[in-house]
Amino acid sequence: MATLSKEVEQLLTNAGFVHLGTCHNNQPNVTLMNYTYIADEQAIVLTTRKSSTTYVNLSQNPLVSVLVHDWVTARSRVVGGQEPSLLELLQNINQNEISSMSVTLNGSAKLVEDLDEAKKYLAKHEKANPDAKQFIENQEIALVLVKFSEVKVTEVDV
Repeated sequence: MATLSKEVEQLLTNAGFVHLGTCHNNQPNVTLMNYTYIADEQAIVLTTRKSSTTYVNLSQNPLVSVLVHDWVTARSRVVGGQEPSLLELLQNINQNEISSMSVTLNGSAKLVEDLDEAKKYLAKHEKANPDAKQFIENQEIALVLVKFSEVKVTEVDV
């Protein structure tokens, strides 16, 4: 199991979503996922529909790659050569205040089927994501626990 730095743990605690990469029969799949960081296990928990490509892939191949970042990006649309004042304001934000970390974590996913274990993780996941109940409280949803074996941190100077 990989040991996560304080910075990586902070990113996993604060970011809203991860990109989860799975693969089956040499066909990759990447999905934007809501998740919860489980600090005492240095792992994440997430849910996926049992009918999804992600679930099928994880059932056949537990190896995953997770991308998480704290970048704020936006594409500006300039109409008639004039930039809106809000855009000007945003472009003038002190660049030192903008985070620029990206982390790729490779590991193994486990479909959690034990009811007691699932209840523990689901309670944490629901508490951390109160707006995502439809993706958590549903019989067609599978609970996934991801533990990491490799961590790669990329910091970009902005």
